[in-house]
Amino acid sequence: MMKTMVAHTTLDNAATSDLAKLNAYTNVCLSDKMMDRQSAYEFSTIAAQFLDLVVFDNGVYKKAYEGNLDAALATSKRGANVNECASLNRDLPQITTTLRGSYNSIAQRLGRMRAEENRQIAQSLSNFRLATTPIYQPSFPQFEYTQEQSRTQTYLVNTKSGLTQCRVTNNNFVFCL
Repeated sequence: MMKTMVAHTTLDNAATSDLAKLNAYTNVCLSDKMMDRQSAYEFSTIAAQFLDLVVFDNGVYKKAYEGNLDAALATSKRGANVNECASLNRDLPQITTTLRGSYNSIAQRLGRMRAEENRQIAQSLSNFRLATTPIYQPSFPQFEYTQEQSRTQTYLVNTKSGLTQCRVTNNNFVFCL
C-alpha cells in the first residue's frame, strides 16, 4: 500500500470502495446511455487525478470495482439500472465538486508538508559539514499538484454501444467516457 516515503495522504478502505463503486456505476450507466457524458467526463478526470495523488489499497479498489461492475452489469441486462443511473446522473456533479475540493485541499497540504520536509533535509545535510568542507546547499523540486496536468493515457475501446473513450491513470485504473 505504501507508494512513497515522503509526506502523503492515505485514502481509507471505505472511501476507496466508494470511489470504485462510483467509477463502476458511471461506466455502466454511460455504456447504457443513461448518463450525461460531460458530468461523467468531469468525474472521471478528477477521480483519476485524485487516485494518482493519494495512497490507497489497490486490492480493495480492484475488489470493490469488480464486484460493483458485476452487479451493475447484471441489473443492466434486466433493464433495472434506470433508477440507479438517474440517481447517479443527478448526484454526480455534486460528488465531482466535493472530490475536486478534497483533491485541492490534499494537494495544498502535501505541498506544504513536502516543502517542510525539504527544509528539514537541507538543514540536516548542512549540519554534517566538516570544517574544511563548504556548506552543502541541495536543491529540491518544488511540489505543485494543483497545476500539474494528469498523466493519464487515453484509448478508444470498442464496446457494445460503439467506440468509447477510456482513460488509464498512472495506477492503471480505467475511467470510460
